[in-house]
Amino acid sequence: MKNIVALSMLLLGCANGPTSADACKKIEAAGLAKNCIEKKPGGLGAASDSTWSADLVEVPGEKLQVMHFPNEDTFTATVKSFEGAAFIAGPHRYSNKERRIFVQANNGLSLEGGKKLKSVVENL
Repeated sequence: MKNIVALSMLLLGCANGPTSADACKKIEAAGLAKNCIEKKPGGLGAASDSTWSADLVEVPGEKLQVMHFPNEDTFTATVKSFEGAAFIAGPHRYSNKERRIFVQANNGLSLEGGKKLKSVVENL
């Protein structure tokens, strides 16, 4: 019985998909960021259940943020909020609806860096 419970918990954990920490580490592994750290959700991403931040390798002194959302409603509302604030948030906003992960990076990131970041987020 213990094995069934343990297996069920493992499978449920896998079904939940990657966390914002996992996503941040994958972005790091792709060479786009470094120094992933957890931060308190806030601002337009206040509804996230987990937010991580990292330094952009390509743009010294600038960051990206990775957010995970507890449900589709909060995810969708946040994506729309960032779209509405595009003039401030910049063009580098990438999301994975299935995983409820949203990433926003400083607008100093190059077009090529943005394409690579988008690919990482889409393939979580």
